[in-house]
Amino acid sequence: MCGIVGFINQNNHLNKDDLLVMLDKIQHRGPDNLSISIQNNVYLGHARLSIIDLNSSSNQPMQYKHYTIVFNGEIYNYKEIREKLQEEGHIFKTQGDTEVIIHAYEHWGEKCQSYLRGMWSFVIYDKEKNILFGSRDRMGIKPLYYIRKDNFLSFSSEIKPLLGLEKNLKPNMSVVSTYLLTNLMNYDNQTFFQNVYQLEGGSSFKFDISSGKFEINRYYDLAESIKNKRESTTSDFNKVLDKSFEIHVQSDVQVGTCLSGGVDSSTVTAKVSSILKNDNIKSITAKSISKETDETKFAKIVADHLNIDWHVVEPDYEYFKTNIEECLYYQEEPVGGPSIFMQYAVMQEAKRQGIKVIMDGQGGDETLLGYERYYSWMLSDLIRKKKIIPFVKEFPRIVKNSKLGYIDLLKQYVYFNNFKLRVKHLKKRHINMKEIYSDLAVDNFRKLGYENKNLEELQILELTKTNLPTLLKNEDRNSMLASIEARVPFVDHEVIETSLKLPLKNKINKGYTKFCLRKYLESMVPKTISWRRDKKGFEAPTDIWLKEHMEVMKKYINESSLLKEIYTVLPELDNISDKEIWKLYNLAVWEKQYLSK
Repeated sequence: MCGIVGFINQNNHLNKDDLLVMLDKIQHRGPDNLSISIQNNVYLGHARLSIIDLNSSSNQPMQYKHYTIVFNGEIYNYKEIREKLQEEGHIFKTQGDTEVIIHAYEHWGEKCQSYLRGMWSFVIYDKEKNILFGSRDRMGIKPLYYIRKDNFLSFSSEIKPLLGLEKNLKPNMSVVSTYLLTNLMNYDNQTFFQNVYQLEGGSSFKFDISSGKFEINRYYDLAESIKNKRESTTSDFNKVLDKSFEIHVQSDVQVGTCLSGGVDSSTVTAKVSSILKNDNIKSITAKSISKETDETKFAKIVADHLNIDWHVVEPDYEYFKTNIEECLYYQEEPVGGPSIFMQYAVMQEAKRQGIKVIMDGQGGDETLLGYERYYSWMLSDLIRKKKIIPFVKEFPRIVKNSKLGYIDLLKQYVYFNNFKLRVKHLKKRHINMKEIYSDLAVDNFRKLGYENKNLEELQILELTKTNLPTLLKNEDRNSMLASIEARVPFVDHEVIETSLKLPLKNKINKGYTKFCLRKYLESMVPKTISWRRDKKGFEAPTDIWLKEHMEVMKKYINESSLLKEIYTVLPELDNISDKEIWKLYNLAVWEKQYLSK
């Protein structure tokens, strides 16, 4: 896991010092080695976090023949690919995965992407053809941002290094207004900054330096990949998940896990512990100071049962106050809520414990219908298929085995299945937002097509456009700030494809979400964990923190020129929810950190 930067210096308006400045801004991503390569007008930089093959021969930028690569991520099947290439006559000098990618590119060209299993963003300079080729993994686990103007191209693992190359920084008002109204982010290639884009998951770019031609291609489409696949079985699911865990634990350094005590994190911790035989395993839990959001008792049950080295961090308000702006700065764009700070605290504690690779449960909810809103869409699917009796039977089952009561479930069903109602509700919460901006936000929301999708299509939308991309981005920033590689075995593309093709009864059964995963887990931990009904997940004590932080937030909000541009009158903070206050505050902090210079 590392950080990469680079640019094409067409008009000699940039130099080596500019590259070093860019690299310095991401050195937290790879403090083990910082190196650069300058060939003709192609400038490449790499910050290395050594995880596999710790030898300096695997440092980057790495050259092979007329190819130079900078790579961020892990290729979990690199040994198998290396064997295939060796059979074709390729000779390797290192034991790492970076060299495998560059040989794979030489052998298969752009098709090499389809052979890779893992998480990555990489850029290869082909000196002979004078082109740059960049790629991002199928699900977009590892980030890749770029600026493209005329004959100029720059790229980076984070946004900050690019901002110094953009002289006239402006907010992307389409993204900003959509965030405020709907809380949606990362739903396309745009960012909160004008002219700064992200390469979307499952995509690659090719830049012909001689002609200036720049093109983006999609090499992987989740919907297309599962279109003709047969229905999965629980045996298929168990097998592919076992394989994912086996390949994700490969490491030459300390491995740890995030442990909330929920189904996903408990599965990760139990499997990692089982595979590595408790060798060198540490787990980190964030304890909430609010009894309503604290899950420590569940995490303790798992830790005691598995007999692992368990560490608890309990961020109080003073810790929040001292560190929240650093957390937000390194996120680079506004985030959905203060719970991200619990993850920040976990990663900082993991760093103190010497962990360099941490396993997490992101993706389990999106693939196996773990969120409460999926009940509403499941019920809607039953109605669409005219399955009235199953529809009626599901209501008491859901109420029995979830946190929802009948009234709450009915409200959610009506709300999530009525797009016009959702839009009306969202606009009502932002009654003073100028029409030009609320219309922008609603248009972006409508384009996602929530109102016209069946349950599988909604899962694909949340996996590729709305929910998971944001969670992955947040975790990347929090983990890399602590110089830690975060791995997400549920986001392996084979796990996702297999999960999507499971029958509904394997995902929601008798009111239980993630049914097949609970069955997978129940032999490894006590049933009080595998059959938990009160889903949380490192929730922050939002009501406590924001109440204490109110004066600070008011100051930021009242001083924000951006918010004054968006609203005819700034919202009355006493009349809106904590969630809406947070977004106003977060956007005001972002404005001050990145635009007020």
